[in-house]
Amino acid sequence: MVSAEHIGEDTGHTHHIDIYYSTDGGSTYSLLKTVTSTSLTHGSATIGKTYYYKVRAVKSSNTSANSAWSNIVSGKASNSSPL
Repeated sequence: MVSAEHIGEDTGHTHHIDIYYSTDGGSTYSLLKTVTSTSLTHGSATIGKTYYYKVRAVKSSNTSANSAWSNIVSGKASNSSPL
């Protein structure tokens, strides 16, 4: 399990947050989840494996209003404490 307790601050203008992950940190990322909160648990993560994440705030269905991608962060899956 990989957990993030604070993904980012919502200024009140964000409709949702898209969270993408990769297992190699390369150019291919898959949508993990769309959330409206600022926390996430990647429950299907394999213990001991490193995952790479990037997020963006989605303001509306108009993609030009979306935020830029976040910096990429990584975490190793464990069955204990959040990142």
